Amino acid sequence: MAVHFVTLFALLLVQGVVEFIMGSALVCASLSRGFLMQAREEPPFLHEGTVTGIYTAIGAVCIAAGVMRVLASIDVLRGKRRVFILAATVFGLVTSFTCYCAPTSLLLAIYAFAVLHTKEGRGVFLISQTECADGRVGSPIKASGK
Repeated sequence: MAVHFVTLFALLLVQGVVEFIMGSALVCASLSRGFLMQAREEPPFLHEGTVTGIYTAIGAVCIAAGVMRVLASIDVLRGKRRVFILAATVFGLVTSFTCYCAPTSLLLAIYAFAVLHTKEGRGVFLISQTECADGRVGSPIKASGK
């Protein structure tokens, strides 16, 4: 089971970083587009603020999902906040409307639910929430015993 937690950690971390980079690029592109549209003399097809606002909103959602996934990946290693990990995975599905992250977000959500809803997966988080014999809180990798 420990292999699945390490894999889930790596997948959440990579997906979160990619979503953060994509969201940052969308925000930067929308802001630069807004500045370029102000320099044009001809009337635009759509109001400049509308397109800029849409891209900025999409980018902000992608940034939020990326940050949540990175925090969730850290929680996977710590063995804490199982519900937050599931919530971050579900919220990460919102980035599917960019079409860039749709396949990986969907597969990551299925894998995370499969790992975290097994008997061993729930047990690892229960074990890691209780204190070990020496007073330290265990991680899911150590708690699974493999």
